[in-house]
Amino acid sequence: MMIHETLYNTYVNAQKDNLDAPALYTRDGIMITHGKLLEEIDKTAEGLLSYIKGDSFRIGILSASSYEEAVFLLAASKIGATTKFVDFSKNIAEIIESITESSISILAMGVEFLPMEQFINPEALPVIVLGGSSSAQSNYCSYQDFIDRNRICSFRSVMYRDDFCAVLINSSGTTGAPKPIELSDRAINAAVEKMVKTDYPLSRENIILKIIPSHIGLGAITTLYTGLIIGAPVVYLGGNSAQESIDLFIGLLNGYEGFLKKHNLPTNTKLLLFSAPMYYRALYQFVDHLQNLSFIGCMLAAGSAMSKEELELMDAAFAAKGCTVPVLNGYGQNEMAGAVALNLIKMNRRGSAGVVVDGTELKIVDISTGIPQRNNTPGKILERSDSLFIGYENMPERTKASFVTDESGNVWFDTTDVGYLDDDGFLFISGRASRIIIRFDQKASLDKMESKIRMSKYVKEIGVISQKNIPYDAAIAFVVLSDEYTGKAITPEMILNDVQSSHNYLTDLEKIDKLFIIDSLPYLSSGKIDYRALEEMNKKGQ
Repeated sequence: MMIHETLYNTYVNAQKDNLDAPALYTRDGIMITHGKLLEEIDKTAEGLLSYIKGDSFRIGILSASSYEEAVFLLAASKIGATTKFVDFSKNIAEIIESITESSISILAMGVEFLPMEQFINPEALPVIVLGGSSSAQSNYCSYQDFIDRNRICSFRSVMYRDDFCAVLINSSGTTGAPKPIELSDRAINAAVEKMVKTDYPLSRENIILKIIPSHIGLGAITTLYTGLIIGAPVVYLGGNSAQESIDLFIGLLNGYEGFLKKHNLPTNTKLLLFSAPMYYRALYQFVDHLQNLSFIGCMLAAGSAMSKEELELMDAAFAAKGCTVPVLNGYGQNEMAGAVALNLIKMNRRGSAGVVVDGTELKIVDISTGIPQRNNTPGKILERSDSLFIGYENMPERTKASFVTDESGNVWFDTTDVGYLDDDGFLFISGRASRIIIRFDQKASLDKMESKIRMSKYVKEIGVISQKNIPYDAAIAFVVLSDEYTGKAITPEMILNDVQSSHNYLTDLEKIDKLFIIDSLPYLSSGKIDYRALEEMNKKGQ
């Protein structure tokens, strides 16, 4: 594939000989061919032209599971517009801010979000309703009416521009305010090229499950756009909540044989899973109710780290149901448009984030001095790649602060993550520099505290935050009990004593000052723990 092409031209060139083949399966089970998808893209591009005013035109997409988001993404690319996937997991004020800060001109909105439209769209921007009919609202137009009134574009797509922002995606904001990340065509295409060079069975013969929403890079780039370029049909299955998505996920796996029969697909068609760890944890809990998992061709768990012990338990349980591939942890950022390191099917190490992907450079440096570290010595992770983002939208100072120039004049992205490379080139993540607290002039990792407490028999889920105190910062833990201990008289002291009795005991620097037992942890739609919500819970005394 050509990295220096627009997203639209890359797609057209990749699938011009494959127009009759399936491109997408909607949540309703409708198959859309590449030819049909391209027709809708071109008609949508024609319709969007009438809304363009001035040099900058941005389209906001607010959708959980509408296949039309793929249409608007590539139609925007054709006319030289920017697509912003709006994070619907935020509160009303944050959604409004996300729309206004990017000067969005038109909204493509899933019908399920229309009840909130009057609150998040105070400027009455034009709304294209995805998956629904037209409404009496003067600023509404159904997607079907929108494309029916347009012809297929006769104009050529815009030319590639190296510094043009093609897509805006927000960071998750687990430990601070989310940042709008500007990604170029080059960055997104380079991210796909990295995936192509793995040993994952990405091909037209297999299908990819899309269950992660597109306001997360894993959903928009690693899953949706990668599938379109490779020609592996993408199955839309996202729900409006984490629980609904999990239910749909288990339902598809349980009925996969029927899905293949319905669409006349070969029985050897593999299902490729790129999703957050919570989906594999749900599968592990439900695995006894499934008969067969031999059809799974890949399981990439991205978004947060998984322990060696947890992965080994999952591998054994899934293998007993016929699965021939391991659960693979990976590591990356939206600033890099996706993966930086990946465990491969035939080259993986449990507990690691995998090996550095092709086309990416990685350097581990001392947090304080910036001096490169030897193998097996933790430090801050710096990165370089063709998939690097342009910057944070409207945040020049924050963008500048994200880059580090070394003694040779090379510019690196500062991840603020801490980790190390072992002697075989596997990357291990220790935590975030921002998730390190200082106690008596020494550093303690909140992530390491979590990993130790998670090993307790009493603990199912764990989140640890810091609280500024004198003379040293306090560590506050929030624990969800294991299923077998839920409802029993388990105390914080019992949990901490259990941790201390194991070989994973907490050191004096890792002392937990307060531990709350709660029913459930707050999660972002990316599957990561929402630490900001935990901080609010702590302020309120839980």
